[in-house]
Amino acid sequence: MSKEIQKVTASEVITAEQGQLIDRAKQYCSAHATTEKHERMYLFLIGATLHALKGITPHGQFEQVKLNNFPEKARTTLGRGMTFVDAVQFFAKDKYPTVGYLGQGELFLTGGDLPDAKKDKLADEIEKASKGRGVVELIKDFKKKTNKPKPAAERTAEDLVDAENKAAEELANVYLTAASALMLDEQSIVRLSPAKKLEVLAAGIKLNDLVRKYSRGKQNPRRLSR
Repeated sequence: MSKEIQKVTASEVITAEQGQLIDRAKQYCSAHATTEKHERMYLFLIGATLHALKGITPHGQFEQVKLNNFPEKARTTLGRGMTFVDAVQFFAKDKYPTVGYLGQGELFLTGGDLPDAKKDKLADEIEKASKGRGVVELIKDFKKKTNKPKPAAERTAEDLVDAENKAAEELANVYLTAASALMLDEQSIVRLSPAKKLEVLAAGIKLNDLVRKYSRGKQNPRRLSR
């Protein structure tokens, strides 16, 4: 049996502890998708749960565990939630104990779901740490403060390529977050004028064509020539 097959097989063996965290993360994902009052609080809980899951998952198997146990749409939320936890903790600066405690994931290894009073306290602390910033803006500010690039003189061609790829990934994450929050529902689309419907359709087709074009093997270069 190849090492690759052995690795995938090992990552499919979920412990009871991992299973509990996976189930809880799925519950939080469902609540996050349907709530309006505590959307950021549930995103934080998703991230904290995933940090806890990563902490008890053997090195190198975390991504495969996510792939095996969460649908594609949910996996986008998982990654954003983990970054959101890091951002909230960074700006909280140890002022808010609930944020710090849950951010370490300790609760998810020792107890059950949060009681409503604890959730309300967490939501309040997230609001204070965010200082009026939304999820996208908070994560963007966090990355600005923590991603310190090398001086230009020390950057290699590989560094530049990696920086461009990373910027593209971050832009895609911002887009996915905004698209999820601002998705036009059926009722809104029905009320659009014919001209506006065509504009929305054209924008969607353009993005779809670009993604399909650069998803084909030979047309997906590491760096596009300019």
